[in-house]
Amino acid sequence: MSDDLKKLALASCEPELTPGLLREALNAVASTEALAEEQRQLIALMAALDRSSRLLETRNEQLKAELERTINGIRDIEADIDDIHHNGGGR
Repeated sequence: MSDDLKKLALASCEPELTPGLLREALNAVASTEALAEEQRQLIALMAALDRSSRLLETRNEQLKAELERTINGIRDIEADIDDIHHNGGGR
């Protein structure tokens, strides 16, 4: 097994912990010409999974930002309600 394939195998064990290493290993192996068709197919599958993971990471970051905006909006509303109550507008 070539060094690049060994690196890819190791990087694929827990790709969420080291996504950069997996991408580097995939890029290095993709340029290797002495691969069997089955190896190429496996590498293509791993690359597709990596792309899917990146899309999910992006979506999770968007959702996290949206959640933070929502939480901040709720805090602002609570602060406004507290101001109303403290200024005699409450019951």
